[in-house]
Amino acid sequence: MKSDRLILRSYARVTAKLKERIASGEFAMGARLPPERELATCYEVSRPTIRETMIALETEGFVSVRPGSGVYVISTRSRLSRAVEKDVDLLELIQARCAMESEACVLAATRISCEQLQRLKCAVEDMRVCHEKDDIIGFEYAERHFHMVIAEASGNAVVSIAIVTLWNIQPFKSQAGVLTNKIISVGGPNGFKNYEEVIASLGLGNGKKASFQLKTYYNIIIDLTLKDMELSAINQVRASIELKRNCYSLEGID
Repeated sequence: MKSDRLILRSYARVTAKLKERIASGEFAMGARLPPERELATCYEVSRPTIRETMIALETEGFVSVRPGSGVYVISTRSRLSRAVEKDVDLLELIQARCAMESEACVLAATRISCEQLQRLKCAVEDMRVCHEKDDIIGFEYAERHFHMVIAEASGNAVVSIAIVTLWNIQPFKSQAGVLTNKIISVGGPNGFKNYEEVIASLGLGNGKKASFQLKTYYNIIIDLTLKDMELSAINQVRASIELKRNCYSLEGID
């Protein structure tokens, strides 16, 4: 498991580096990326890690993988940056992810490979390790990777693209970090059991159960988010009333 986590983190690092090189123009539009073996040597990672990177780059619309020919740059920007340019409400975003990903679970249950199941387990283990180390950035990446593997396992390119797009849309700045905090608060006490239940159902080919479990999990996140919003609103009203109380209180009365 330790070596698997290392591969996962290397994959994230290499993906980010290649995105930077593509965006900078080092690899021009239409250019073929270096062979897998050369990239593996350059970044000092294994060839499976490079394959993971190519899948990520293709999913996000940076490259096109042409069997027998190579990997070619088709855009310097992700599909998301070309399609979405605005922030949205967090609750709407969670609802959309839930709807799309729960259906992806149904498709993935009949198609998911042993290798993909292992990657899901590694992602959960990464979340657990990052939670223990208070590594927020690492945690967010591992959590995202979990959902990306399910999207990939669905075997439907359109579903995969839609889920990647939803995961790249940002909530309003005032809501930034809220989702991660809720996920951590739910996962911490139970060791991210919810994710493990989804993996178990996918491994058994039970798409309906996996879909229900994912919906249940997202509903918990939505409920916690609404409770926070409610508490925040109550505190704002209390502060406003206290301000008025101080303003209208009568002083100097014996």
